[in-house]
Amino acid sequence: MIKEEELLPLFERLRLTLIRDTIDDKIIQATKENWSYTKLLKILFTLEVESRDQKMLEKRINKSGIDTKKTLENFDFKFNKKIPERIIKEIATMKFIKKSENIFLIGPSGIGKSHIANAIGFEACIKNYNVINKRVTDLLDYLHAGNGDMTFEKRYKEIINTPLLILDDFGLTEINEKY
Repeated sequence: MIKEEELLPLFERLRLTLIRDTIDDKIIQATKENWSYTKLLKILFTLEVESRDQKMLEKRINKSGIDTKKTLENFDFKFNKKIPERIIKEIATMKFIKKSENIFLIGPSGIGKSHIANAIGFEACIKNYNVINKRVTDLLDYLHAGNGDMTFEKRYKEIINTPLLILDDFGLTEINEKY
């Protein structure tokens, strides 16, 4: 259908892999359904953008340490009536990040703080924010390891430049002298 020798190298060069892989089918569909050129191009580029957005989301989630099973949708707010669902959902809008505000989830063990923090981190990833979600001791170990391979400064900058830093289990493990 398309002149591969002319277009495929351009798709490769521009890294338009989804368009490259779907253009023949979309041209056939466009011909059958009498699409305009504009509609065909819009559909092809929309598919490419959505594919790239999905890959970036997966990359942000994988890098963040977020558990994709712990979301607001599967958190049982009925489990503990003291957890203010409306406020948690407002936090999940990420307005606090834009305002450079901090959020602290405090309370006894077992009430769902980690799940809620993770769920907020998941929402942040969806909204295109980078997130680091680590236990405090794991974060300190990560930083400390930078002293050994001369990447401490890089790791430190990565942490302080991340829009959402979720520190879990703060104070539950003794921090020893190596920190």
